[in-house]
Amino acid sequence: MPTDIQFKRDDEGKIVTEKPTLWHCHGSRSLRSLWALEEMGIDYDVVNMQFPPRINEENFKAMNPLGTVPYFIDGSQRLSESTGICHYLVERYQ
Repeated sequence: MPTDIQFKRDDEGKIVTEKPTLWHCHGSRSLRSLWALEEMGIDYDVVNMQFPPRINEENFKAMNPLGTVPYFIDGSQRLSESTGICHYLVERYQ
């Protein structure tokens, strides 16, 4: 799992990823999304954070105003609910 991922930004300054990227905290429901990515064999990056990220990760809320995990970016697509991410992965990659 990469720890030093470099992100690009679009014209509005929002992060755009080359590979699907999941922001994850150990022991959180982001495990569902991580599991789906693994089971589907999708090449992805993961950013591990300390829980709760809205308190412990000062830059995270600038990207995800809710400050919740999981948070997922695939290109310019952004999702923040584990079941929504799983649904998106099936629709997009299967």
